[in-house]
Amino acid sequence: MLKEYMSFFINRRAFSIVLTLAFIIIFIFYILFAKIDIVSSGTGVITGSNDKIDIVSPDPGFVSVFNLKTGESVHKGQLLFSYVNLDSFYREKTLNELVSFSERNVRKVSDNLVLLKKLINPDAELPYNETYAGSDAGLSAYKFYHEKLELTGDEENYLSRIDNIKKNIDNLNMQKNTLEQKNALLKKSAAPAVELLNNSAEISKIQSQIIEANFKILDIENVRKKQRDDFYNRLLGEIVNESKLLSEQKKDILKNTGEMELLRNKVKSNSVLSPVDGVILDITQNLTNGSYIEPSQLVMKIKKDKVDRLIDARFDARYRPFIFKGAKVRIVINSPGYRRYYEGFVSKISVDSFIDKDTPGMRRFYKVEIQYDKEKQKVPEYNEGIQVSVYAISKKMTIFSYIFSLINSNITFNVW
Repeated sequence: MLKEYMSFFINRRAFSIVLTLAFIIIFIFYILFAKIDIVSSGTGVITGSNDKIDIVSPDPGFVSVFNLKTGESVHKGQLLFSYVNLDSFYREKTLNELVSFSERNVRKVSDNLVLLKKLINPDAELPYNETYAGSDAGLSAYKFYHEKLELTGDEENYLSRIDNIKKNIDNLNMQKNTLEQKNALLKKSAAPAVELLNNSAEISKIQSQIIEANFKILDIENVRKKQRDDFYNRLLGEIVNESKLLSEQKKDILKNTGEMELLRNKVKSNSVLSPVDGVILDITQNLTNGSYIEPSQLVMKIKKDKVDRLIDARFDARYRPFIFKGAKVRIVINSPGYRRYYEGFVSKISVDSFIDKDTPGMRRFYKVEIQYDKEKQKVPEYNEGIQVSVYAISKKMTIFSYIFSLINSNITFNVW
């Protein structure tokens, strides 16, 4: 009996030891690996965002559509008023004139190019055009055409001179042949040497005149060729320049036409739409169709139908390093027995802290705006002014790391 009792006692003790060890292991595992949210606590009050919206004019212009009255209800996206943007209007008008001017130039340059290319043909003739020919803004093709006519007249003159010189050369050759025959007869008749020398001198003189006449023909041909080459070189250069000008004018038309269409659409679409559902509280300066508005001029005020709920909170300045924009926040209503919390996030943080003289030691606080997370929950419709407690989540860490971080630390954290 004693042995059975001792065996039972030993087994029970062993079971207790195993159970204790298992509990210790689980506890250590939990301490080392389980993570908790580290939060910074603060207080706040439920408030509403500004329920009044100022509608201002984006640009200067004249009101073209305005049919609303004070007290009328408006819906989000509804047309409030339209206006003609003066800058866009006059810019579009200027571009339209530039496009028209460029189109006239394109027609003129195109006609000029066609005529210039015709002049490459030596026998080409240009028809008389009252629009261009003889005017100050005439086509350069007619200038080249007149130069070509002058060149043709000069060439006829050159050919006539060359023909006369050739006739003179023929006469000189005939005289030379006669003198050569005379020279042969003088030699046969044993004429005096003086006569032979005089006859030979006449032959040499005529030969020099023939050579000089041939040089004149070459000079005339060179002048004729130079004038003709100079004319066609300038003609080809003018064709190249006009082709470049035509290309540039067409590019300008494309560019200005595109910008003009954008401005036309901008002029047509200068409409201001209601950003929210609400009611028109006030219309400034009795605006009507045709009224002039300045840039950034207040046109009307709209009161929103639905006002977003916000939390106007404050946190001790000691916790500022752990609070950041976008940080998750848990919101608890300060009401007896109310333990449900809502989720939100930090939307704004004040630039500087302020002193609360009513707190012991006049502690410093930061103002923080908190918005409800509408994607995760339905926003509660509590009345404004209800006090809440807020807990900004800084990060997650294990219990062991949290305890270790508090050693030699004067900052007190709350654990959610």
